Amino acid sequence: LFSTYIGGDSLELPLDLNIKNNEITLLIKTQSSNYPCSVSGYDTTYNGAYDLAITKLDMTGSTLIGSTYIGGSNSESVDNFSLGGVDYRCEAEMQNDNLGNVYVYTASSSANFPTTPGVISNVKKGFADAVFFKLSPNLSNLVWSTYLGGSSSESGKSVRFDGTGGFYLAGTTSSTDFPVTPGALQTTKAGLAVFSDFYITHVNSTANSIIASTYLGVQGHDILAFMDLDMNNDVYICGHTGTPSQFIPTAGTYSNANGFNTIHKINSSLSSLFFKTKFGYYVSTPFQTITPNLAYSAFKVDSCQNIYIAGSGPNSFPTTPNALQPAYGGSENDLYFAVFSP
Repeated sequence: LFSTYIGGDSLELPLDLNIKNNEITLLIKTQSSNYPCSVSGYDTTYNGAYDLAITKLDMTGSTLIGSTYIGGSNSESVDNFSLGGVDYRCEAEMQNDNLGNVYVYTASSSANFPTTPGVISNVKKGFADAVFFKLSPNLSNLVWSTYLGGSSSESGKSVRFDGTGGFYLAGTTSSTDFPVTPGALQTTKAGLAVFSDFYITHVNSTANSIIASTYLGVQGHDILAFMDLDMNNDVYICGHTGTPSQFIPTAGTYSNANGFNTIHKINSSLSSLFFKTKFGYYVSTPFQTITPNLAYSAFKVDSCQNIYIAGSGPNSFPTTPNALQPAYGGSENDLYFAVFSP
């Protein structure tokens, strides 16, 4: 139907894409000082290192509806957490509402990332903090923008609408002082400061207040890849654990004792756990001897609460009868696709 380049004279990397109101919205990280911006864009000047760029195209790919940089003097869309370097493809997420406003959740190492008055935090507290911002439909106005983090590092991985104007945010943190709320499922970080935990935070519609916030993790590294919600606003996250021996699945779940890949389900108030499980196998190959063995590419919960994952890895996963491809194909990586029951 159409095909187009979009970029400047340096490096562009795509992070996310949404279709809403017959518009295509792209979220990009760029090192180009001449990335195409619209005249009315919020910020038409490259700020340095890696900037974010948000661009809207029409459905023919021929018209630039709006385009803007946003960033500070250091890098945006940073992620200091990985096990075997497998998470680099999941550095930010974007949502669009019915009015065309754009919401982006990622992380920044810039102390001068643009923020707005009255939000959760106008100050970067650690090496890299998560950042959450809202742009107007034509990308000309920064409606609000906030940092979220503690005194060490955060990633900003995933954002979902809560259905009442607020947002659930999720990522990874190594901060012992990440903002959590009383009564949350886990109010202190597990393990030593050098290790990381998941976090999930529920914020209000203007990002000036935290409704609920929790850590989630065990001893060692826990690194989040994706989050999704079901129709009850219960929260599902997938990620990796660096210490399978410390991770105890809840009774009755499908699990594998040596699994490095994890799934959790938490209630909407972030105060109780429905279940958690680990899956996957670690098999050494000539190409790769690191864990975890599955790099996530996608994660989804459907209206019946079935849980879908897609990813790639070099190892042998269980397959089911009549699977399209029941055996690992070899070489460095295969795609893997699985569906878990509720």
